[in-house]
Amino acid sequence: MSRLFTARTAAFAAASLILIAPLAACSNSETESTTDPSEVDASISEMSESVSEGIAEMQSELSPTTSSTATAAPDVKITVDKAEGIKAGDTLTVEVTGLNPEAGYYSAICAAQTPGGAPVPVCTGEMGDVESQAWLQNERGTAKIAEDGTASFTLTANPTGEGIDCTTDECVLKVFGDHSEGFKDVAEVPVTFAS
Repeated sequence: MSRLFTARTAAFAAASLILIAPLAACSNSETESTTDPSEVDASISEMSESVSEGIAEMQSELSPTTSSTATAAPDVKITVDKAEGIKAGDTLTVEVTGLNPEAGYYSAICAAQTPGGAPVPVCTGEMGDVESQAWLQNERGTAKIAEDGTASFTLTANPTGEGIDCTTDECVLKVFGDHSEGFKDVAEVPVTFAS
């Protein structure tokens, strides 16, 4: 943060000098010496070039470095053995690939759209119900994430929860970041319950 502040401050100061230099070069009636206008133009041009180079250098220092050998994180994919015509109490077998084994996630059947302002997805079952919701995390989670980023677990289907009824609402089987990951949506698969 301080490097960014310093870079911005330096850029602002340099830009200010470029704007003030022509004013300083002007003489008033009390000044005996005068400055040749071509010298002022050359001076402004040099300062402008120097500032541009300095800003470019600061931006490159502040930019994150990338490696040509780095690979993008794989997409997270969910496979569920039953996604349509689900009944309350059905056992769903879920496999997830592409997870970060160092992170934590939750998985549950949730509303397809999180209501505006809601800090977490609205999901079926009771909060903390380990049968209808899974915590994918290697230290304390209810399901472990393998080194290759895969996790397998079962969920007991529950069509309702506080503020949600999947027999009438559009729902998804969702994987989202756990409390340490800001509850951010990661992946989802549409699911429907039998009426």
